[in-house]
Amino acid sequence: MSRVLEDNAAEEFRALVVDDEPLVAKSLAELLLSLGVTSARVASTGSEALEKIANEDFDVVFCDLHMPGMDGVETMRQLAGQRRDTAIVVLSGRDEKVLRTVGELGRRRGLNVVATLAKPITLKQLTQALSTVRTGISERPPRPLSDLSEQALWLALETSELRVHYQPQLRLADGELHGLEALVRWEHPDHGLVLPDRFVPLAEATGLIEPLTDFVAGQAVTDCGKFHAQGMPISVSVNLSAKTLRRLDLPDRLEQEVARAQLAPEHVTLEMTESGVTADIESLLDISARLRLKGFRLSIDDFGTGSSSMTQLQRLPFTDLKIDRAFVRDACTDSESHALVTSSVELARTLQLKVVAEGIETADTWNLLASLGVDLGQGNHMAPAMPIEAVLPWLSRWRSRVA
Repeated sequence: MSRVLEDNAAEEFRALVVDDEPLVAKSLAELLLSLGVTSARVASTGSEALEKIANEDFDVVFCDLHMPGMDGVETMRQLAGQRRDTAIVVLSGRDEKVLRTVGELGRRRGLNVVATLAKPITLKQLTQALSTVRTGISERPPRPLSDLSEQALWLALETSELRVHYQPQLRLADGELHGLEALVRWEHPDHGLVLPDRFVPLAEATGLIEPLTDFVAGQAVTDCGKFHAQGMPISVSVNLSAKTLRRLDLPDRLEQEVARAQLAPEHVTLEMTESGVTADIESLLDISARLRLKGFRLSIDDFGTGSSSMTQLQRLPFTDLKIDRAFVRDACTDSESHALVTSSVELARTLQLKVVAEGIETADTWNLLASLGVDLGQGNHMAPAMPIEAVLPWLSRWRSRVA
């Protein structure tokens, strides 16, 4: 039996198991200790768990949903009120749909819910959950940074604090690099590397989204052009905010960018979220038609998370369909996520769309998606987003790994 925490053996790693069945709680605690957890405490009720959490530090809490008195939902509600950053793994031996719902609820309340596991828990599931805690992966919405302002963001644009990082997109059939998705980052002098979901809403609310989009698109096209000049004909994907999909000159501006970079438009994919394609439909029809006429590819991003997916696929000239990470992440372990991914792939094939999957975190997920016929994939299993200068060194390591 592998010890997933053995590389950090000198470091304290404390767990709390909350379950009203003594034998189940004891068995799980013993299993955690065998996997390298240095301390595994047990609580039989939600109230007891909250008292322990208030007085002790735990790295992870395994919380069962079905308990007498205060159930797991109530326990997590109380825990959210304490503003704890402790990782949470939600457990249930009954309804898996309720399990997923509670996981989503916890994340929306700001809890660090890293996994939802159906009982009986397998060693593989437990190992993956502990690895997730150790690597700091979280699905919860980020807390806003209160001191970010329009002036600070404008200054960041002016003083080059913004950076474009790239996440590789690979062909799942053979593991070869197909392209890069451009993702903006803010190298904030006080907060460090700030991710876009913390400042893009500010840009959209203040009118800075247009210069921000121009910066990202321009940098991405320039960098992609440099790869082509070196004999690497890869593509690049750029996200478009709903606010930029009202600019009727957008196709012309992007055409000028690719011409300056000596890049063909078909090597640029513009990703539109479902929420972005619901507003100002007249301008959007105009812009999307002209983008396609100029040769740009169009992708519907986060497919399946909105209520108007089918309508948008019928209305707009998309060339690509990107399956949301929420479905990809659980496709190997959850029957509904598996069904949603499968149906999305079948729909894309019928409509002759290229299929991209984001959020691939394991080899099992890669293999499943490849077997379903997904064309391209991206995720931390292959590579996180990285600065442009790190792409070629990563590619060399990746090719030696898959050779």
